[in-house]
Amino acid sequence: MANLDAADLRLRHVFALIPQLKTTSVDFSCLYIYRRDTRQMKLTAVQNTAQITESSYSALLPWIERHLSRDVNKAVYGPILDVDDCELQGCIVYPLLSESGEVLGIFFFFYQQALTDPYAHVQELRYIALYAQTILQNEQFVSQLVFAQAVFNASQAIIKNPAPDNLIMVLRDYVFDGHITNCALGLFTPGISEIRQRKFEGVQIIASWSRTFGENIAVGELISMGYFRPYKTDLEEGRVVTFTDISALKADAHIPESVRYILNQPDVKTLNLLFLTSESRPLGVMFLTSDDHAPPLQYEMQVYKSISDLLTLSVVVNELKRYLDNVTQGRSVILESVLEAIVLVSPDDARIFAYNQQFMNFLETTLTDLREWCLWDIIPMLRTEATHRNHLLTVWQNISPRSVDIEEGEIELRSQEDTARAIKWYTAPVYRAGHVVGRIYTFYDVTQERDALRFQHELWMRISHEFRTPLTSLMGYSQYVLGLNDQEIATEGRDKLKIVHSSARRMSDMLKELLDMSQATMGETILMRTSVYLPELMGDVYARLALQFRDKRQKVLMNAEDGVPSVLCDQRRIDQVISNLFANAVKYAPPDSTITAEIRLIAGKTHLPKHAPQGIITPCLLISVSDEGVGIPAKDIEKIFVPFYRTSYAQHISAEGVGLGLAICKTFVELHHGKIWAIPSTAKKRGAHFYLTLPLEPPA
Repeated sequence: MANLDAADLRLRHVFALIPQLKTTSVDFSCLYIYRRDTRQMKLTAVQNTAQITESSYSALLPWIERHLSRDVNKAVYGPILDVDDCELQGCIVYPLLSESGEVLGIFFFFYQQALTDPYAHVQELRYIALYAQTILQNEQFVSQLVFAQAVFNASQAIIKNPAPDNLIMVLRDYVFDGHITNCALGLFTPGISEIRQRKFEGVQIIASWSRTFGENIAVGELISMGYFRPYKTDLEEGRVVTFTDISALKADAHIPESVRYILNQPDVKTLNLLFLTSESRPLGVMFLTSDDHAPPLQYEMQVYKSISDLLTLSVVVNELKRYLDNVTQGRSVILESVLEAIVLVSPDDARIFAYNQQFMNFLETTLTDLREWCLWDIIPMLRTEATHRNHLLTVWQNISPRSVDIEEGEIELRSQEDTARAIKWYTAPVYRAGHVVGRIYTFYDVTQERDALRFQHELWMRISHEFRTPLTSLMGYSQYVLGLNDQEIATEGRDKLKIVHSSARRMSDMLKELLDMSQATMGETILMRTSVYLPELMGDVYARLALQFRDKRQKVLMNAEDGVPSVLCDQRRIDQVISNLFANAVKYAPPDSTITAEIRLIAGKTHLPKHAPQGIITPCLLISVSDEGVGIPAKDIEKIFVPFYRTSYAQHISAEGVGLGLAICKTFVELHHGKIWAIPSTAKKRGAHFYLTLPLEPPA
C-alpha cells in the first residue's frame, strides 16, 4: 500500500473494509493525512482495486490538489470529474475532522462510472471514514498528551524559578514547537498599581529569546501604547492576534529599532500577539514569531496562552508584594497555582474570598461563585460521605480563628468521574504585619502515593510469604545435614540435600522472575532475535518438564501443522513464555488429565479464532496450551495478566508463585509485537485455554 509508514499500519484495517462495501465497489481510493510538522497534506496510502493506470493517476493529481487546498468540512460528491486522459468518472471526497473541527485528513473514493444514487454511497462510506478519523484522532490525542506533559514540566520549572529570563528559557526547552523563532515577554508599565486605572505608557520587554541572536535581545525596550490601540478589544479580552503579513509592521514607527531588526530576519514569517490578562485586567503581551507562513494551530495557541498567563502571573508576584496586602497576594498565588485545590477564608467568620477551580471540582454544586460564602456551608457540598464531612467540619471549627498553628489531615473524596481519591489537606495562617488576617486551606491528591505504598506493601508481603517456605527448608535441612555423621550423610543426607537444592532452585526462579519483570517494566529488555523453529523449541520445554508431568501422570499432546515456518524471535524469552504456560498446566490441572499444545500458521486475519483480540499482525504462528483443570472464571480473564494478581483458586490451593508468570508472558509476547490471551472456562469447554501469536517477522 503506497507510502504507508510503519506507524500507520493500522490504517490497513481501514482499506480492508473498502472491498466489503455492499452498494458498489470503489475502483480507486487514496488517503491524505495532515502532517503537523510540515503543515501540509501528505499522501499516505493508495488502493488501486481496478488497476487504474499511472497516466490516469497523473492526470488526476491536479484535480486532487485543488480539493486539498479547499476548505472541505463535509462529504462532497463529484458526479463528473471531467479530467482529460483519466478513466475515472466520479468521486466522493470525505474530510476526516477532529472534535474541534480541524481537518485531520481527506479520503478520496473514485469510481469508473458516475453513480446514480450518490447519497447512498456517501452514507455507506461514512463508516469507513469514521474508522480512519478515529485512528487519526487517537494519534492526535497522543501528541496532545505529550504536549500536555511538556506543559506540566514547564509549570513545575516556572514555580521553582519564576525569574523573567528563566521563564522564556523554560518555554523554549519544554513547550515551543520547532517553527517558533523568537519570543519576548512584555509587561504594561508603569506598574501593577496602575492596572485598575489602565493608565499605561506602553509595554516593556522584560525577557526574550531568539533562535538567531540568543537571549535578552531588546530587554528594557518600551513599545508605545500607540502600537496596541487598534487591538484595544483584543487586549481587553485577552485574545490572540496573528499577523501572516508582517511587511507593514516592519515600517511601524511605534516599534523599537531592535524589535524591527528581529522582524527583518529571514526566519520570521508570522507574528502572534498573546494578550495576557487577569480577572479581565491587562497584564502584558507575549510576542511569538514563526518561520511558517501559516497561522499557528488553535490548540497550540491555546496552550501557549495558558502557559504565558502563568508566566506573567509569576513575574508580577514581586510587584504584588509591594502594592497588595497578604490577603490579595494569596489570591495571586491561587491564580498561579495549576496543581492543587486552594481556598482562602477570613479568620473570624470563615468567609471565602478566594479559591480556584480545583476546589470547585471537589464540590457537588451548581454555584458559579463561592465568594462570601461561609466555609462551613460549603463542606456539605464535598463529594464524600456524610460521616467524613461531619468529622472534617468538627476538626476545622475547633481550630481557633487566629491560631498560628498548621493543621493537617486526610479525607477520601470522589472525583467528577466518581472514583475514590485520597486527599491530604492542610491549613495554615496568612499574615500581614505579623498578624493573622486569614487562613489558607490546601488540598493535595495523594492517591497515587497511597496506591504505591499499598502496592509496595503487598509486594513485600507476597515475596516474604513465597520466600519463607524455601528458606525454612534450606535452613532446616542444611542444619539437619550438618548434624549427620559420615555414614548418615551417605544415606539420609542425599535425600535432604535434594530438598535443599529444590528450595534453592525455587528461590532462584522467583528472583529471576522479579528481575525479568523489573527489566521489562523499565524498558531495559533487549531482544536477541534468531530464526527459531517453534515445534522443536516446544519439544525442548516438554523434555525439561517431563518429570513434573510424569509425577502427576499427566499426558501431553503436542501438535504442529506440517510446514510450519520458523519465526524471528528471542529464543530464550519465548522459551520462558512456553515454559510458564506448561508449568501452569502442571500446577493447576488434576492428575491423570491431558494437556494439549498446538502450533499452526495463520496466513490472514480471517483464519484467526473468533475470540482473538484486535490488532494481531499476520502472517503469524498461533500457539495454544489447554488443560482439563478448573479453568479461569470470566471475572478473572483480564486480571490474570496483571503483575502479582492471583485467582481465588490459586490462593485456595496455596499454589507456588507470586503472580508474575503470566505478566512476564504478556510482556515478552508484546515485545515481539504478538498478542496473548485466555478464554474463560464454561460448562461445555472446561479447563484453562491460553493462546498467543508471534509474527513471522517483526514489523519494520
